[in-house]
Amino acid sequence: MNSLWMSFSSRADDAKVRESAQTFTETWLATPLIEEVQRVIMELINDTLTHNPEGGELIISRRDDTILIEVLDRGTRHGPCVLNLAGRNAAPAAAALPFTRGIHRLSLGRVTWAEMSLHQQQTEPSDLSSEHVT
Repeated sequence: MNSLWMSFSSRADDAKVRESAQTFTETWLATPLIEEVQRVIMELINDTLTHNPEGGELIISRRDDTILIEVLDRGTRHGPCVLNLAGRNAAPAAAALPFTRGIHRLSLGRVTWAEMSLHQQQTEPSDLSSEHVT
């Protein structure tokens, strides 16, 4: 398993996060998939910063043909998690990329995650995502 773990503290870290994620993923992902992974990363980070301006931690893990993107947010206040991971600005080659997303609530904070298959499959739009909250 390959992994990247990094902290972010504000929206000013966006460029650093994008660059690190691209460097980490570019050796094993095609360009359209890199763009899709970055879009998902930024959605998760932006959601975290909406509820916790102090930031959090980003973990990207690849195992075989799956990528897991997690954002750890240790903030104490959490509104509803609103993730727009389907459709908006999706790269054409990645538009049919299936993923699962969810939230693991912690005693202090939460982990918001998205898991994506790296195999491009033809799926119906209703099959593109499912959500889990624990």
